[in-house]
Amino acid sequence: SERYTLQLKYDLALIALTGRPFDHGTEPYQDFDTLIRVRNSLVHMRTERWNIVAESDSPLVSPSPKSVQRVEQMGITNPLGGSWVTRISTRGFAKFCCNTAADMVQFVLTAVPEGDFKRVLIVDQYKELFSRVAE
Repeated sequence: SERYTLQLKYDLALIALTGRPFDHGTEPYQDFDTLIRVRNSLVHMRTERWNIVAESDSPLVSPSPKSVQRVEQMGITNPLGGSWVTRISTRGFAKFCCNTAADMVQFVLTAVPEGDFKRVLIVDQYKELFSRVAE
């Protein structure tokens, strides 16, 4: 059995519904790709190297994988040093993860054409189940 990335599976779903894949240069795909890359960094974590930063409140800092750097630029991580895993362990990042997943599902559900297929899928109920996290 072949293994396909989650990104490809979403592309295939959209192609089946609309004839076109996601535009990889726009949202919600970019956040989704970031989320999957951070997930892969966590699941396939390598031994971390720690840098000693002199004259700092948090003298031990592990460099962030490239997958985490975009998330850090969004301002939803804890900038106080330590492990990159600790830095992403915030409410802001958790909300980003939930909302990104909801946005992808919503995008695909919106692409389902009107008709019997849409009624059988009960799209409106799924849209409600996969809603964004409130402030």
